[in-house]
Amino acid sequence: MRLDMRNLLAASLPLVVLGARKRDASPSSTFQLYAYSDRFGGLPLFYADGLAYLGNPSLSNSSDAAVVIFTTDSDHHFVGNPNVTAGSVAPSWSNVTLFVPEPSSGSKRVGFLPPNDGTGNATTHTSGFAFYGSTAMLYGDDGSIATSFSGIQSENGIYELFWNDTEGTTPLTLRKQAPSNPPSNTTS
Repeated sequence: MRLDMRNLLAASLPLVVLGARKRDASPSSTFQLYAYSDRFGGLPLFYADGLAYLGNPSLSNSSDAAVVIFTTDSDHHFVGNPNVTAGSVAPSWSNVTLFVPEPSSGSKRVGFLPPNDGTGNATTHTSGFAFYGSTAMLYGDDGSIATSFSGIQSENGIYELFWNDTEGTTPLTLRKQAPSNPPSNTTS
């Protein structure tokens, strides 16, 4: 009887997960996103020249590179601002909206739209971001759920962030949970 009860509990687990509700980030709360994969754990997401990267922004060639602090608005946009510490120079960007490319886009890069273009266009998708626990995901207009993030390591050790691209990329998960041990300055 004990083995049958264990099997019953194991068989019902998928139903429990399907019935779970998504969690929206409170519009007033701020959060960072960290990338996790089988190659690395907890690389912070940062902005550089309108695109999303993972790792240490000081390794970027961009003078505007900075870790992003996000809020969520009522349309489920992830709106980002630079995480600036006291005494550091603030980058020139603010209130940028995270986007993933639409399937019709020629690019697979994840990036940011400026404040005056925060709703996107036919080649970018900006709304529908939410969390399942601490994991970021995108809810499609048709009710689908996707977590199709991936990355490619560049020469300087940071990762370029991609969406729905599996060729030569490392699959990863974006979470708002910071790593227990912050990563070192190198990402190899």
